[in-house]
Amino acid sequence: MDINLLPWRETQYTKSKKQFHLECSITFALLMLWFMACQYEQWSILKAQTVQIYGLEAKLKELSHPYLDAEYQQKIDQYNAVDDQLLNRLNNIISVLPNALYLTEIQKRKNSIDLIGKSPSQAEISDFLQRIETKTHQPTMVSETTHANDGLTEIEFHISDEIIKK
Repeated sequence: MDINLLPWRETQYTKSKKQFHLECSITFALLMLWFMACQYEQWSILKAQTVQIYGLEAKLKELSHPYLDAEYQQKIDQYNAVDDQLLNRLNNIISVLPNALYLTEIQKRKNSIDLIGKSPSQAEISDFLQRIETKTHQPTMVSETTHANDGLTEIEFHISDEIIKK
């Protein structure tokens, strides 16, 4: 007597095949969800960076507006011209500085240079003032203080050298 177990095996194989396809489909669906979550995270980072770039581009356009460029360039040129004049003037002052006169501080204001220093005599300060006086610059003595230590006289001075406007 032969027992045919083939139909049972076929039904078992069919059930196993359906189970395998179901597990593969669920695994594939879960992988797709994980992949989409990763892509969404990357997309949100990219979107945030894009918004930031657009904001920076808008600020850059504001700064590079044509009529602002001319105004700012004019102001920059004015400041540079004043700075160049003061720098040239400072070079001239330093070139005629007497040996006995010491500058302890130099301060730059808008259109002038303040010279603060020490000298052993009033004659040195007077000579220095005459040397740096020009048609466009009029140095003036702001303050002067005399100190006597151990028989040596030391005069502290403050000279303001301003540009004379014509």
